[in-house]
Amino acid sequence: MRPRSAGARLRAVLTLAALAGFACTNVLPGPFARSPSAPRITGWLHTEGTRILDEDGEELRILSVNVQGMGKGDGSPRVQTSEDKGWSVPTPDTYTNIATWGFNAVRLPIAWANLEPDPPVRNPDGTLSHRYNEIYLSALDGIVRAFGDQGLAVILSMSQRKWSPAFEIEGAGGEPSVGSGMPSWLYPQSVYKQIYQAKHDFFADENDSWAGFADAWKLVAGRYAEDPTVVAVDVINEPYFGTRWLPTAEDLHLDAFYEHVGGAIRSVNPRVLLVFEDSQYKGDGLFGMSGPPPFDNIVYSFHLYTQNWDPQGVERLSAYWERARTWQVPLWIGEFNRFGQGEEGPAQPPSDWTEQLSAMLSHCEEEGISWSYWAYRGRDALGTGRDDVANPELLELLQEGF
Repeated sequence: MRPRSAGARLRAVLTLAALAGFACTNVLPGPFARSPSAPRITGWLHTEGTRILDEDGEELRILSVNVQGMGKGDGSPRVQTSEDKGWSVPTPDTYTNIATWGFNAVRLPIAWANLEPDPPVRNPDGTLSHRYNEIYLSALDGIVRAFGDQGLAVILSMSQRKWSPAFEIEGAGGEPSVGSGMPSWLYPQSVYKQIYQAKHDFFADENDSWAGFADAWKLVAGRYAEDPTVVAVDVINEPYFGTRWLPTAEDLHLDAFYEHVGGAIRSVNPRVLLVFEDSQYKGDGLFGMSGPPPFDNIVYSFHLYTQNWDPQGVERLSAYWERARTWQVPLWIGEFNRFGQGEEGPAQPPSDWTEQLSAMLSHCEEEGISWSYWAYRGRDALGTGRDDVANPELLELLQEGF
């Protein structure tokens, strides 16, 4: 057996100390008092082939959970009313629970709409003068610091769901659902009536929107360039159109988009892992990326929402894993749940979801694939934000996947 490095020994001591402290505070009763723990992440990460390595060269996987709240809204924080759609910070228990349950990281969606609620001013030389949201940035600093204090790494993800607050789409049960992600000022209603056209124009850089998006990332990535708590950035959430346009490299322009934005991030933060999501695989052999972006220390990613693990989940994961191995880059499942959910619709896990999820997690462990469960709160939630657990059986299965 290879002797452990000093960093590995230190992590072991810290883990024991954390468990001892947890036993004293007794945040959660019963089987979670001695829960399994994923290897802690300390310092900057780097990649070697399909593996992610820590600062001591030890292989690890990013085993995380998504924490929502900072991705919603159009610049203003949420207030305690049912009508408000603004952003919100995690509850205090969130930080403690995720660390106690043994995860080593969180995926934290943020939004350009909240970073820059007012449009920039274009200068005579063509550059942009931005008016960024300092209240939002200060809140983000506090969240990163609080997770770091719990020994958790952070992956920041520039999110979008239904693309932008500029669009309101009928949701489940016929209720209107407001989008999130891209600033509303990009999409005046006098011009944009259709969400798919907005997506198409963004990925084609029709309105020179890549420059503003890249500048927003430079602001955030540069802010944490000296803070190894932020180990990775997920450049854009779910970069695909839906059904109007096929998710091909020619339609999405992901190769050029990722090279542009990745270069901007690298110019201010050379050590953070760059996570690049591909378009959603439909079993037709079409992908938005034609190859890996031209950077070191990159991670390939996709989201796994299928009705079952075998055969649907197996087929989808295998398609992405084959590409990751060909490109010699690590693979990270940025979102997944207990199955029973396709691209849309309520989560209705099959009766044997425990067996299916266990098989998926075992496969990821065998292949060295990282993952992030969706999500800490909300539909099919892992936790409730209080000192209890929404589904102890689910948590125990995820812990077995460490």
